[in-house]
Amino acid sequence: MTAPAPSLAASRRRTAVLTVIIAVATVVLLWLMQGMETVCQAIYPAPASCAADARRVPGLVSGAATIALAGATFVTNAVAASPRARTVAQVLLGGLVVVAILGLGWTLGASGFVLGW
Repeated sequence: MTAPAPSLAASRRRTAVLTVIIAVATVVLLWLMQGMETVCQAIYPAPASCAADARRVPGLVSGAATIALAGATFVTNAVAASPRARTVAQVLLGGLVVVAILGLGWTLGASGFVLGW
């Protein structure tokens, strides 16, 4: 026995909720990473990764890419009337997950970091 396919409304609702959750969580984590401590070598002059704003540019670029892709996913999902358009919205959602993971890694790796315990 196969499970019935989800209705168009349920699929749209699920994709919209996942898009919002992923985008908000990513932007909040990017914002929190801005204040994390960095690990710097005791040399003079200090490397560029030791600057106070070393994570600012990667965070802003990653945040902008996340918001743009979330917007594209949300709009595509809202106008998806055919199965092909639903597939495009789901592929965009997968791309949003990839961009979120890469953006978080890039922002965190822009300078050394310490996980305080």
